Amino acid sequence: MIFYTTSIIFIQLSCIYSQTYESTQLIIGALIKKDDVAQEICFKKSIQAANKLLQQHDSTNHRFQLIPIIETIDGDDSFEATRKACQLIERQVIAIYGPSTPYASSAVQALCNQFGIPHLQIDWGYHQTSRGYALNVHPHYLAFGQALYDYVQKAEYWDTVAVIYSREESLLKFDYLLRTFDQPLILRKWDVSNDNQKYVIKQFKITQTHFRFIVDIPFWEIQEFLTLANAYNMTSQYYSYVFTDWDVQLVDPKAFESVQGANITTFTILHPMNEDSGYGVAALLDEIRVTALQDKRFTRSSTSRRISPVSYDVFVLIHQIILTHNDGAE
Repeated sequence: MIFYTTSIIFIQLSCIYSQTYESTQLIIGALIKKDDVAQEICFKKSIQAANKLLQQHDSTNHRFQLIPIIETIDGDDSFEATRKACQLIERQVIAIYGPSTPYASSAVQALCNQFGIPHLQIDWGYHQTSRGYALNVHPHYLAFGQALYDYVQKAEYWDTVAVIYSREESLLKFDYLLRTFDQPLILRKWDVSNDNQKYVIKQFKITQTHFRFIVDIPFWEIQEFLTLANAYNMTSQYYSYVFTDWDVQLVDPKAFESVQGANITTFTILHPMNEDSGYGVAALLDEIRVTALQDKRFTRSSTSRRISPVSYDVFVLIHQIILTHNDGAE
């Protein structure tokens, strides 16, 4: 699929050359939720990083530059997403990034399929049916589920598992685990909006039947989770927790001071590379986090704090495609 989408972008680039007489500016459009400050910052910073890579590695005089154009939409509005995507297409974008919500994303993907424009995605792929012109660099939910199963069953030899989740949609990530685990799994919903989370922790303490937990909640609620678990004496060495949010590294280290010996495990999609490897994502993420924390919209919001490193992967791939196409055209 990557090779197929690469060919599509080649075609898009060729069209731009013929229409704009080898213009160096290549427009990338983005559709982002109005309150998703983190995604907006990720998009802009990733474009900047990709432009730096283009300057470093382009041996010709074309001096390519990616130009970001952002359109915002309200929630998961497929009609508005389609309308905004049409506006981006009129501006001759070579690709459209986002949105991340399911119905809006499906509508934009259908439009991109119709016009032959690459649709750049960074979600779990829950709602994908026909990939078409889509390029999703995010790990697939089935692959994540298998990795989770391998860890708890084959590496840690857990004989019981309780899953605490905050969103019903996220349960698809555990599909493989639910179907494959040797014993029945307990599912409990975590909801801080109605104090449901206190009942969930209290029930596990009263029943004393589970000591191994997979916790799928936003990273900014982990401190409250650990504080509550500690209040019920559930952070001792007899307990184990796997947190599934990619951004656990953003949690204040002080949040873990309440842990009294429990085993804490997290997952990451970042490869342990240093700056000398040429990838450079670690420094970029640090820059994105600093920028986000300085933005008042980010610090006020409880729903727009996700910082996704795969945004960078999308535009590193775009930069490689552009250079490959340029070398082939010489």
